[in-house]
Amino acid sequence: MKRLLIGSPRAMRALAVRIGRTVHRSRRARKRATVIALEGELGVGKTLFAKAFAAVFHVKHRMPSPTFLIARSYPIPAFRARVPYRRLFHVDLYRISSARELTAIGWNRIVENPEHLVLIEWADRLPRLISRNAIWVRIRHGRKRNERSVATRTPWW
Repeated sequence: MKRLLIGSPRAMRALAVRIGRTVHRSRRARKRATVIALEGELGVGKTLFAKAFAAVFHVKHRMPSPTFLIARSYPIPAFRARVPYRRLFHVDLYRISSARELTAIGWNRIVENPEHLVLIEWADRLPRLISRNAIWVRIRHGRKRNERSVATRTPWW
């Protein structure tokens, strides 16, 4: 795991953009969706990270946290992004207590499609649903007001 100390929301956005660009440039063959699993406490910056990450793929829609909807889907404009991804799914597992609840949103269809990018907030709530090839980003509150400790893990970085 790579560990970083982030000192501001601006630095958190910069990290999300850096990871997003790495995913954007990746040309590795995929059989399933590319998953970014975010974990951390309330107010730590998961949604801020998700918005900055999505901007790399030219997702222009307002991206509120999908807590009450569980998942939101956004088109990725292929003509601008020049990547094989066609949709970004922003998923929030905070209110989910079992894998069975995700079948209503078509979870298997989402994660099995290699044209999908899937950002999951509260991924630590159901870690067995997350593929082994996922990019994990663990965000913790730091000692100072805007400070965050961020640990990232990915099998292909």
